[in-house]
Amino acid sequence: DVGLFSGALNAPEARAIYALATAAKPRCDLGAAAKLIQLHRRQSPVPVTIGNRKWKYASRDPGDGQPFVVLSEDGSGVTTSLRPSVVSFAASHRFLDSGNSAQLRWAVTEDTTEIRITPLARPVEQTSGTLTITPDQTTQYEITARNDHGTSRATMTVHVDYRFGRPRISEFMASNASSHLDDDGDASDWIELHNAGPKLANTAHLFLTDEIDNPTKWPVPGMIMEPDESIVIFASGKDRRDIGSQLHTNFKLRAKGEYLALVYSTGLTTEMVSFFGRRYPKQKRGVSFGMDTSGATGPLSASTPSGRNGEVVTGSLDAVRFSHKRSLCTAPLQLILSSDSPSSAIYFTTDGTKPTPATSRRYRGPITIGTTTVIRAVAFRERMRHSPISTHTYIFPETAMRQPELPAGFPETWETFPADYAMDPRVTEDPSYRADLLKGFRAIPTMSISMPQTDLFGPRGIYSHPMDHGTDWEKASSLELIQPDGSDGFQIDCGLRIYGGFGRNRRFPKHSLRVLFKGIYGATRLNFPLFPGSDATTSFDTLILRGGFNNSWQAGSSRSQHLRDEFIRRSQLAMGQPASHGMFVHLYLNGLYWGVYNLVERPSGAFAAAYLGGERDEYDALNSGKAIDGTTEAWRKMHDVAGKATPDNVLETLGPFVNLDNLIDYMLVNFYGGNDDWDGHNWYAARKREPGAGFHFFCWDSERTLENAGGDNKTRTNNRNNPSGLFNQLLRHPAFRQRVLSRVRLHCFDNGVLTPTRAAARYAAMATEINDAIVAESARWGDAQRDSSLTRNDDWIPERDRLLNAWFPERTRVLLEQLNDVGNLGYIKSPDLKVTDDAIEILATTGTVYFTTDDSDPRRDDGTPNPTATIVKGFTVESELLPKSSEWKYLDNGSDQGTGWREPGFDDSRWKS
Repeated sequence: DVGLFSGALNAPEARAIYALATAAKPRCDLGAAAKLIQLHRRQSPVPVTIGNRKWKYASRDPGDGQPFVVLSEDGSGVTTSLRPSVVSFAASHRFLDSGNSAQLRWAVTEDTTEIRITPLARPVEQTSGTLTITPDQTTQYEITARNDHGTSRATMTVHVDYRFGRPRISEFMASNASSHLDDDGDASDWIELHNAGPKLANTAHLFLTDEIDNPTKWPVPGMIMEPDESIVIFASGKDRRDIGSQLHTNFKLRAKGEYLALVYSTGLTTEMVSFFGRRYPKQKRGVSFGMDTSGATGPLSASTPSGRNGEVVTGSLDAVRFSHKRSLCTAPLQLILSSDSPSSAIYFTTDGTKPTPATSRRYRGPITIGTTTVIRAVAFRERMRHSPISTHTYIFPETAMRQPELPAGFPETWETFPADYAMDPRVTEDPSYRADLLKGFRAIPTMSISMPQTDLFGPRGIYSHPMDHGTDWEKASSLELIQPDGSDGFQIDCGLRIYGGFGRNRRFPKHSLRVLFKGIYGATRLNFPLFPGSDATTSFDTLILRGGFNNSWQAGSSRSQHLRDEFIRRSQLAMGQPASHGMFVHLYLNGLYWGVYNLVERPSGAFAAAYLGGERDEYDALNSGKAIDGTTEAWRKMHDVAGKATPDNVLETLGPFVNLDNLIDYMLVNFYGGNDDWDGHNWYAARKREPGAGFHFFCWDSERTLENAGGDNKTRTNNRNNPSGLFNQLLRHPAFRQRVLSRVRLHCFDNGVLTPTRAAARYAAMATEINDAIVAESARWGDAQRDSSLTRNDDWIPERDRLLNAWFPERTRVLLEQLNDVGNLGYIKSPDLKVTDDAIEILATTGTVYFTTDDSDPRRDDGTPNPTATIVKGFTVESELLPKSSEWKYLDNGSDQGTGWREPGFDDSRWKS
């Protein structure tokens, strides 16, 4: 038997699989065992049916004598029952007119020995079947299934001549700030219908409308609503009415105010059920409007689609004010919290959780802050919407240096793996590092992430379950930026996920993270100049905090630099191509120091729109061939075309799909770096969906670069359906090869981006950026995989010097030789031009040199000489500078005249003639 599991099994899970496979009852095959393990890991309160049994999560053995399977060291597991189960029990019609009949249907598990349905008089023998019933009044039917292990029951009611109640519009949102998304991921407006009871309600013959003269504009599908049940209908204009799926009206709501009503109409009679006058008032973004339990109507204290409404409020409180800005601190401080509303109550937490009156401390006076502390505060006042939660982190680097093995309030394990929090005293207490360590904490910006501890490390925590993906493993958090010079940073609420591939493995304790800015958390974009001094955008919908994996200390590599990926991306930028900008930051999680991270842009559709123009939804964006925005249709079509192209037409047929210079530069920088983890994955591409727009390619995750200067030959990389495969298809065309040679000339000669001096200078500048900060990284993660700690002086500096003194001086030459060896990229050095005052000297060591003087290219697309070009034959062209009859003056005293002498009005009366 074979079972597929999403991650490594812990010891209790492995033992449970054997027990389930060999037990007499309840026996499970490996596929069923895998489902049980998934159920336990999700900790879902909803039972899951496997075979004919329902299983559910249990934090401990209920002790009821029923089967319980331990799946974790903490004693939690899953449980089921050996008693029979009622699989289904229903009637063909729940509502009958007097004298009409319905079919009663049932099914119970095969281990049932006795079945009774009341009020029927006789026992039932079949474990599944139907019966005709003709009740003369509303009747509740009950099925009872028994065996030696116990009894199970289910009930249902058939109503006779029932008079339904009617639901009402209880809440709506006319300006959705993404707090509740529809099934397309859109922040559509929405309307909530609620059955206040006590009767069942029927939505047949009900209509929603936003036009007083069109009362039956959108028919509500017929459904039965239980008392206190709510239905959310999106006012999106999409007009969807399938019961069982999300419902969408054929109109949208206007935030400025308009008519909105729920109408009952049979075609003969029409009556108003629920409305808000001729026009509801202007609506605030992200604030719902409706009726509270007192019957009052207005803005609500909280938006609760499908939930019980909050109270109607008269306004919103402003954010709590902090007397001290978030900062790196050198001395204790007295923090004062205040609100614009004197009668409001302020509540705060220090553990990353959101403050509420029920779960947090009330502020009553200054708070003494003497160690690294995260303060989250909120103001409450009766009949007002509470203030947004404000978060400020105060960081004391001395606290980080003394970070212990088990800080108070943090768990000993992350699921089943030992937790890792401590700073290595072999680094922090070493006199040769202490001064640089303290300086390093202020050498680069700091970021602080705060959130409930359980959301990080608990049974459903993202850090304790790093292998899990998607929105189910995205948690609400706060992100702050603290500038080392004390200038303004920011705070924004966001979603947080674990990010990465193999680096998610639990044995590597430092995980990369992704932050997402969504309306369900707050602002939908971060607007801040993260990368000053560059052409980077200042608006972001997501960012990646790269922790480093390959060639990293946390993976045990002594050649870690924490620079390689950033260097490749900065090199692509230096080549004049769009690429992901990045910066280095110190990261803190709930006040604990977590190391040096590389904060970078993610090359998505929004990223491409920021740098190439247009809107996000106009782009196809791919991550290693998989669409993250748009579709892969154009990508597949491009490769279909490539497969059919001939050397004569490949440039013409593929050119419209690809930005050729971008592809060439992308390939060259990866060839130059000797990227050893590419291009089967680790690449992004994006294309605007319009005629003639070509794919752009973006370097990503280039950690396996800058290793062996004399080897690492990637010029023969040729993977189908990847950038390298496309590049090799195009190389069949002589004109494309010539274009490659031109880009090689541009970047590998004459102080180009990939020349030894310029590339080394770029790398050296980056190394200087983190020279002191990397000491903190060493203290945090240098011992992650070793008994001894990897350090800056013994490991990082020697590797840096090896690269600067040996790798960079040789790599450009090696790259040119590798390109030459490919065959179709043989390189003949272009001639150099030496321009003097009266002549142009053309310097060439080999080959025939052609030149033009009419601004045309001396070479045609196929590489052959332009017929209008002239062959250089070793002559000198003389040109008259001034006619002999000219009047002119000169100065020969060696004085510096600046540039003023070039102006027509310059006084040259003292010059000689």
